[in-house]
Amino acid sequence: MKKKKIALALAAVMLFTGLMTACANSSAPESEQPSENAETPVSGPKEITIAAGRSFYQGPATNIFLHGRTNVWQALVMLDNNMEPEMKLAESITQSEDGLTWTIKLRDNVIFHDGTKLTSDAAIANLERLYHWNSGSKAYDPAYEKTGEYGKIVNMAALDEFSFTVTHENPIPDFDSRLAYENSAMFSPASFDDSKAITVPYGTGPYKYDSYDETAEKLSLVKFDEY
Repeated sequence: MKKKKIALALAAVMLFTGLMTACANSSAPESEQPSENAETPVSGPKEITIAAGRSFYQGPATNIFLHGRTNVWQALVMLDNNMEPEMKLAESITQSEDGLTWTIKLRDNVIFHDGTKLTSDAAIANLERLYHWNSGSKAYDPAYEKTGEYGKIVNMAALDEFSFTVTHENPIPDFDSRLAYENSAMFSPASFDDSKAITVPYGTGPYKYDSYDETAEKLSLVKFDEY
């Protein structure tokens, strides 16, 4: 009986040792040998392809032309993680005591891709383009109509080169939030044709328009050095 117990104990030890060895071997990383066919990285310009969804602005007949992911345009205002207004191209936006007039002060160092400055007149031209979008224009799309979002505006006027006012018929307490993202995307007025459709998107973003293949729906962008 004693010999049988000893034999069983030795068998258990050998089994345990074998299992531990197998685990150690399976967890040990294998050293990778360089492939004989591995290619050496090639230096030079690299092309990045970005898939973009719907456009926020009507340009050439495509759904990718001016999506926000292209980083061609920027807005006066964005929203932070708490959905509060965060200044972008605007330096400040303040409301009058009677709640009717908003004063928008622009950053004074913003350049469009065509070399012109973002001024009060240019900003007003962009907001009026959206607010007074004529349904007879080839640029018109009801999905992008901003009249309801802006509220009833009775006047927009430049105070100086980089400040302007927007006056409403009735107080709009969250107008600064309503201007966020595509609702205040800024383009050089030279971007628009007579119908207010965008022909060449001269924005202010880090990438600018280079070429466009409408058939392939391919928009090529290059770095904007003055961003």
